[in-house]
Amino acid sequence: MDTVAPSTPFEAAPGSGVAPPQPVLAPHANFSMPPGGVLYKVDSSRATFGELWRDSRPSTVWFAWIAKLLRTRLPGSVNDPNVESLRPFEVDEPAVPPDVRARVAPMLRDLRSLGFDAGRPICHAIIDLFNNSRTWLCSLPRPDGRAVARVMLRREGSGARPKTHLHCELLSALSDGGFLWSTGAKATLEAPEAIRLRRQVGASPAQLCASHERELANLPSAAAVRPAPSPEDAKDLLERHHLLVRDFDLQRGLFSPMSEADQQVAASIETTYARASTEGFAFPEIMAEIERLQHKKSSWVGGAVVLVISLLMFLWLGIGKGTGAFASKEAREMLLLLVAILFFHELGHYVAMRVFRYRNVRMFFIPLFGAAVSGTHYSAPGWKKVVVALMGPLPGIVVGAGLGIAGIVMHHAFMMKVALMLLILNGSNLLPVLPLDGGRVVQTLLFARHYAVDVAFRLLAAVALIALTVFLGGRIYMALGISMLLSVPLVWQRGRIATELRRAGMGPQPSDDQRIPPELARAIITRVMSGTSKSLKQGNRAVAQTTLAIYETLCNRPPGWLATLGLGAVHVLAVLLALALGIFVAIAQGGPLARFARAAAQGPRQSISPTDIVAVGDHQPAVARKTVVANFAKSAEARSAYIALSQNLGPGEAVERFGQTVLLAFPAADEPARRRHLADVERLTKDFSVDVPQRGGARFRLNCIAPDDATAALIQAQVDEYTRLPRELRLIPPWSPAASDPQTDWPRCRLARQTYQRLERAGRVGPADPAQKELGSRIRDAVRSGDTAELERLRAEQTQRMQERRHDELERLRTLHDGSVDPVVVENYLRLPAQSAASSDEYDDEASDSSPLRFNNPAYQAIAARMAQIPLVNGKPAPGAARFSSYGFMSREGLLLTFHYWTFEDDVEGAPALVRWLADHGCRSMHYDFHNGNAFANPFE
Repeated sequence: MDTVAPSTPFEAAPGSGVAPPQPVLAPHANFSMPPGGVLYKVDSSRATFGELWRDSRPSTVWFAWIAKLLRTRLPGSVNDPNVESLRPFEVDEPAVPPDVRARVAPMLRDLRSLGFDAGRPICHAIIDLFNNSRTWLCSLPRPDGRAVARVMLRREGSGARPKTHLHCELLSALSDGGFLWSTGAKATLEAPEAIRLRRQVGASPAQLCASHERELANLPSAAAVRPAPSPEDAKDLLERHHLLVRDFDLQRGLFSPMSEADQQVAASIETTYARASTEGFAFPEIMAEIERLQHKKSSWVGGAVVLVISLLMFLWLGIGKGTGAFASKEAREMLLLLVAILFFHELGHYVAMRVFRYRNVRMFFIPLFGAAVSGTHYSAPGWKKVVVALMGPLPGIVVGAGLGIAGIVMHHAFMMKVALMLLILNGSNLLPVLPLDGGRVVQTLLFARHYAVDVAFRLLAAVALIALTVFLGGRIYMALGISMLLSVPLVWQRGRIATELRRAGMGPQPSDDQRIPPELARAIITRVMSGTSKSLKQGNRAVAQTTLAIYETLCNRPPGWLATLGLGAVHVLAVLLALALGIFVAIAQGGPLARFARAAAQGPRQSISPTDIVAVGDHQPAVARKTVVANFAKSAEARSAYIALSQNLGPGEAVERFGQTVLLAFPAADEPARRRHLADVERLTKDFSVDVPQRGGARFRLNCIAPDDATAALIQAQVDEYTRLPRELRLIPPWSPAASDPQTDWPRCRLARQTYQRLERAGRVGPADPAQKELGSRIRDAVRSGDTAELERLRAEQTQRMQERRHDELERLRTLHDGSVDPVVVENYLRLPAQSAASSDEYDDEASDSSPLRFNNPAYQAIAARMAQIPLVNGKPAPGAARFSSYGFMSREGLLLTFHYWTFEDDVEGAPALVRWLADHGCRSMHYDFHNGNAFANPFE
C-alpha cells in the first residue's frame, strides 16, 4: 500500500502512523562553531532583579540576587541569543536533533493550523559550549507577511536532566523601525524601547496569535505593520530584531565580547567534544565541565566586592543593630579589633597562596563565625599546603608576642589587650581539629597518608565539634560537625579511587601543572560513574568537581619524614609559645584570667578528696572539743601518725587523717588529755597547733574547680547565704547532713535566707547611681571648702534619702507575691523595732544584728526558725548539734572556688563535711592547708 510522504520532517502525514524520519547523527556532531559565528559571554550579574526572578525558582532566586549584589557571574544562558548574528547559525532540518524536533513539533503543527507557512521552518542551532547552553529556533512566516512565528527550545546545563525552556513567540516588523514582540516565555528579558514587548506566560500558539492580532489592530498609524511575506524577508526580520536586542544587551553589559582567555577556554571545550566524537569517549559533557572549572578565574574586583560585602554583613550581624553581644560601646570596639585581627590572619593565608600560585584566591568574612581564604591548586605538594595553613596563625603569634612584651615593658593596657587577642585567636586556631588550621596541618603531615586514617580523623573532628556544642553551646559548631560527617562518604570514595589509580600506576608525576591530564580524567570519571555512591552522580558539574577533588587527592604528596618532623615541630612550638605568652600577658594585664592564675598560684598545695579522709572515735560529742592539728610533709607520715594516735583515745575523743594532716579532737575542759596528746604529737611533727573554737589556732583554706559556671554560682550563693548572716542565728550550714534531710525543706530555707538578705539591703544604692554620685560630689566639695553647716545639711539629706528608699523598698517587698520572697520572713521582719532606721549607705549588718534585744525578739526568732537553725536548748546549741558549723568567707574566680581562712566548731567533723559536699557537686582538683598562725592574719598576704 502506498503511503503519503510527510510534508516536513517535523510532522508526519495525518493518520499515516508513520514516525518522522530520524537521521543518524554522530553522538556529538553539533559541537563545532559555524564559520563566521561569534558568541558573546553572558554575565548574569547584569540582569535586573525582575529578570532573575523570572528565570529562577522562588526557592533559589535569593542566591541569584546575592550573586548580583556581589557582582558574581553565575554559569548559564538567557533566551536572547548571545551571538553577533543569527545568520551563521542557520542550519538545515537534519541538523536539529530528533528529540528537539519531537518537542517543537506540536507547536509548529498548531501554528500551521493557524495559517502560518506549511513549508520547511527556518532553523537556527546555537550550541554555546562556553556558557553550557544549546538553543534551537524554528520559525514560520505568515503568508501575508504580518508576523513571523518562532518556537524556541533552550537547554541549560548538561547531563541527564538539563533545565529546559520551551515557548512560542510572534514577531511583527513595524514601519517606524520597531517591532511588536509577543512571547509566552516565562524567563523573559527586558527589551529595548523600539520593541513593544507583550508577555503572556505559558500561552498556547492560538492564544498568542489572538493577543498579537489585537495588539496589531491597536497600533497607531505611524507604527503600521511592515510586511515580510517571503522566507528571505522573514530571515531579514529575524536578523533585524536580533540586532536591536543584541545591542541593548551589549550596552547594559549582559553580553560582552569574549576575551582571549575566554576564547581559549571555548576552544579547549570544543576540542574536548571533537576528541570525544572521534574517539568515542562517553562523557564529553563532564570533560567540558572540567575544562570550565580548570580555566575559571576570579577578578580582583569581584574578590574585593565579596570581601567588602561579607565584612559589612559580619559587622551588621555582630553589632545586631545595637542589641545582643555587641551592644555596648566597648563590645563594638572589641568587634572592630576582632575584624582587624581576622583580616591580618587571613592575609597571611592569602599572601602564601599567591606566592605558591594558587588560583581563584579570594578572602571573605563569614558572619557570626570568622573569616576564610579560598583558592585552588590541585597539584600542590604537601609542604606547601602546610606552609599555607601555618602562615595564618604564625604571623599573628609573632606580632602578639612582640606587642605583649612591649605592652608589659611600657605598661600599655591597649597593647596588651591586642596582644592577648592575637595570641588567643591564633593559638586556638592551631589546635589539631578540622576545620582549624592546626587540623589541616596534622591532616596533611600525618593523616592524609592513607584515606582510612583521614576518614577516622575527620570523624573524630566531627565528634569533637558536636561535643563543643553540647558543652559550650552555639549552633555553629554543630553545623560544622554535621557537615563534616556528611563529607565522610565522599572523602572515603575519593580516597579509595585515588588508591586504586595509584596501584594501577596512573598517578601523576610530581609537577606544579594545575591541569589534569585528559587520560587520567577519563579514568577517574569512569570509576566515579561506575561507583554505587549516589552522591557522586548528581550532575555533570558535580562529577567534574569530584573528579578534580580525586585528582587533588591523587596528587597529594605528603612531606618527607624530615620535613614532617620540622614542620610539626614548628606547629607544636607555635602552640606552646601562644599558650605561655598568653598566660604571661593575661597575668600582667589583670582581669579574670589573671585573678584566676593568681588565686591558683597563691592557693594551698596539698590535695584532698573524700577518699583521703578516714577517722575513728566519737563523731557525736556531747561537749565542746579542742583539736590538735598536725601537718606532715608526706602522706605516708600522716598515715603512720594516724595509726599511732588512734591507739590512745579516750571517751569523747576522735582522730582523723585528712590528707597529709592528722586531726586529734578531745573535750575542751580535759586538761590532762591536752597535755598527753600534745606530747604524743610533738614526737611525730613540729608543725602543729591546738585549734580552740571561736578563739584562734589553726585556720583552714581550700580551693577547688567547679564543673561549670552554674554549679560554681550555686555553691557561691549557698555559702554566701550562710556566711553573710549573723552568727548568732546558729543556722545549719549547707554542707551539714541536715541540709539534705527532706524534713528540713532546704529550698524553703534558702528562700528565707535570701529574703532576709534582701530586706537588710533594702534602700541601698551603688556608687554608680546618678543621684548618689551627684550628692557625693557635693559632700566632697563641702569637705574641701570647710563648709561645716553645708556638710551637716548634705549628710542629713543623704540619711533622709536612704530612709525613704529603704521604706519604699520594704513596702514593695511586703506586697510582692511572685514567689521570689518568703512572706513570713517579710512580715516578721517588719515587726522588728527600728527596722527602717539606717544612718547611711554604709549600713552595718553585723553591728545591727548583734543587738541582744533584736535576737531576743520573738519576731526575730520566728525568722531564724524559717532559715533552718541547728537544734537549741535554752538558746544554746544542743550537744553535738554545732559540730558542722563553720565561719569564713569564700571567693570565686570563674570556676575556681577558694575558702579563705575557715574556722570550724569541730575540725574533725566540719572539714570533711565541706569536702564531701563540694565533691557531691562535682568539684575536682581540691587542695587545702591548715595554717597554724595568727587568727587575725591577712588572708590576702
